[in-house]
Amino acid sequence: KNVEFLQGDLSSHPIEAGTVDAAVCVLVLHHLPDPDRAIAEMARILRPGGSAVVVDMVSHNREAYRHTMGHRWQGFGVPEMIRWMSAAGLERPRFNVLPSDSSAKGPGRFACSARKPLTPEKPLP
Repeated sequence: KNVEFLQGDLSSHPIEAGTVDAAVCVLVLHHLPDPDRAIAEMARILRPGGSAVVVDMVSHNREAYRHTMGHRWQGFGVPEMIRWMSAAGLERPRFNVLPSDSSAKGPGRFACSARKPLTPEKPLP
């Protein structure tokens, strides 16, 4: 009852600033021209103390994915994700490589999470 789905542009959500508890983006950033803008928009809509979670592919060299699946990015690493989360005003970004199935054929995946500070002057514990 407390979940609502809205359709909108990832760089300009139709969601009021500071109104959501969590923003989750799964296997989308690698398709976007400016992933950092999507992360900034996630941060904008979060309430203080809210969580942002990104799940995507780790950096890889499968150039064919650009042509066969429209990937703009060949995955992401720790430096980009930490920089983008921090630049968006999110704190304590954590990057974790997710366990892979031994029979999986695609690139590995990661989860990167961070939180919006409770107040600008008071970081989360």
